[in-house]
Amino acid sequence: MEVITYLDTNDEAYLAMLSESAFLDTNHQHLFDEKLEKFLLYIFNQPLEKAYRRGFGQWRYNIEKRYIKAQKVRQIANTFVNIVQIPLRILKQYLFSAYLSITSKSFVPFTKKRTSK
Repeated sequence: MEVITYLDTNDEAYLAMLSESAFLDTNHQHLFDEKLEKFLLYIFNQPLEKAYRRGFGQWRYNIEKRYIKAQKVRQIANTFVNIVQIPLRILKQYLFSAYLSITSKSFVPFTKKRTSK
């Protein structure tokens, strides 16, 4: 707190602190790139058996099974929709054009007359 209070009251010290380098080493960009390269090479150069990171428990297995089942259902539903979609579009266009032809002729709907008894 004392340092913050000092920097808040002394503008020259505050500007001197801001002008200092954020990193202590001058080649930090090279070091970060090296570490990232090492990390990625460690991941991609492993054999598949060692790189396998998912759990082997029953819970994980059930989740994966449900996901696969959901994907199959989704695929079947998409196939069904693609088969039915074209005839439905044609029917929709036909019904819409029929509706327009009826309404454009100033069609008066049939109303039941009440008979007095």
